[in-house]
Amino acid sequence: FPNTETRNQEFTVHTFGYREDNDPQLLQFVAEKRNGNYYFVEDIERVDECFVDCIGMLTASLATQATLTLKLAPAADGFLGLSVSKVFSPNFRQIDNSTVELKIPNIYAGFKKDYLLEVAFNIDPVHLKDSAEKIFCTMSLTFKKSGASRWSKIAKAVLVRFASKNLIPNIRQNKEVQVQLARVKGAQVLKKAQKLCREDKQKEAIGLLNVFDTHIKNEAILASDPLVCALRDEIQ
Repeated sequence: FPNTETRNQEFTVHTFGYREDNDPQLLQFVAEKRNGNYYFVEDIERVDECFVDCIGMLTASLATQATLTLKLAPAADGFLGLSVSKVFSPNFRQIDNSTVELKIPNIYAGFKKDYLLEVAFNIDPVHLKDSAEKIFCTMSLTFKKSGASRWSKIAKAVLVRFASKNLIPNIRQNKEVQVQLARVKGAQVLKKAQKLCREDKQKEAIGLLNVFDTHIKNEAILASDPLVCALRDEIQ
């Protein structure tokens, strides 16, 4: 870990976990703390792919000193307002109930990373028509292109479409987001269970873990994922 002199310097840490004999929560935490990626290597024969992916990013930096700002939309007709109820990444900084900021030291070619936050919102079904589109939030990214001295900025509005359930033919789930959410929720459950054990409430702790384990087991989209399987092993 960085000492006092290097703690505030901008650098990235990537972590690797081999099969089940590692601490995925710790490795994920270390990687997130320094905007890196955690690579779960289930098959030792694929370790080279993980290293190639990691090293490939290091040699393909597109931008530095990036800041992503997300601003939730204000209340509108039928849309009674939005608020950030929780952020799940140590890299997020919550400015107020409607604004969060994320620092990204480096952006690489092929860079892909999930950041999770929980948003609470209310709708008025009487005034909200089917298929109505509303601005959910605006997102802006400021950064410096590699080798450039001037700042660049990109801004986009994110729209959400509201519709009655019977008008939606297929509900598509994003597996990557589901897996990351399960990992985050799992870490919270483990932390709470450990606290209950310290308070000599082992029965409550076991019950809490069993409920979460059953939830994961019943979600087909999660059951076969290596990261989720490692999480289940730790819970069990």
